[in-house]
Amino acid sequence: MSREKMRECRRKIRLVLAESTIKEEILDIVRENPIDFAVGSSGTIERVEAMISAQRVVQSKSNGRQEKRNSSEGKKAELEESKFNRREVNDLVAAICRCKNRKERSDLPGINEKRVDLIVTGALILEEVMEYLGLDVMKVSPFALREGVIVDTLSKVIPGYAPTQDIRRDSLMHLAMRFDTENRLKSAKHSAKLAKMLIDSFRSGPHPPKELEALSETDEFLLESGILLHSVGMFVNHSKHHKHAYYIIKNSDMLLGFMPLEIEILALLALFHRKKYPSKKNTQFDNIPKDAQAKVIAMTSII
Repeated sequence: MSREKMRECRRKIRLVLAESTIKEEILDIVRENPIDFAVGSSGTIERVEAMISAQRVVQSKSNGRQEKRNSSEGKKAELEESKFNRREVNDLVAAICRCKNRKERSDLPGINEKRVDLIVTGALILEEVMEYLGLDVMKVSPFALREGVIVDTLSKVIPGYAPTQDIRRDSLMHLAMRFDTENRLKSAKHSAKLAKMLIDSFRSGPHPPKELEALSETDEFLLESGILLHSVGMFVNHSKHHKHAYYIIKNSDMLLGFMPLEIEILALLALFHRKKYPSKKNTQFDNIPKDAQAKVIAMTSII
């Protein structure tokens, strides 16, 4: 893409943004409800994130790191939220615009053949929007407009329909009930209640364990969730059901609203609820951040 065409494209985008009322509308919303972070969705933004992630890997290798370390860091990166910052978008746009033709764009790391043409204007628009609205970081949602259309349609055709107020808990219970073939969920709920009582008892005692200080309210919810899901592996087989539970939780697409690291923690709690204790010898456990490792050890102890 020539510099002149790129400048022309930027001028057009900026003109459209200036003529719109989007900035004023967002400022009105922010005055009443401060925004913690921006979320992007759908094809172009997902592809931009994939290309930026691929570029991070390329840069990591070019820095001379060992292949084994790259592999380990790659697995840890999979547990992180999908997000990118404005500088990374600027660098990507520059790389795209340096390509002289379609063939060169198709060779960019992380590109999808279907997006080779659309990525040019798509990335430019995203860059200008982030600049115009002053967005430093954008998280990427795994959902898109189609999910919103479905929810909107259901609210119109089903009297009294309302979207769930707690998608995390609802999806968690959906998964637990889906694989509760032996009616063990009732026992799991009781165990979760006992775990909560145990934590409260420890904390109210004269010498609260230091390990519990690191557990936040969110961590306690993850502990409860891990206990509720710990027996789903019996759907596959009684033998090694803790390993089956790890696989089901890790690979299920039913857990909505959970971050990749949170899902990994849920799977590890199911894996370590019997047999072996958390150890760095376990690859899955060793791949999570050290602070998360300490929390998994504390939660496993309670289980």
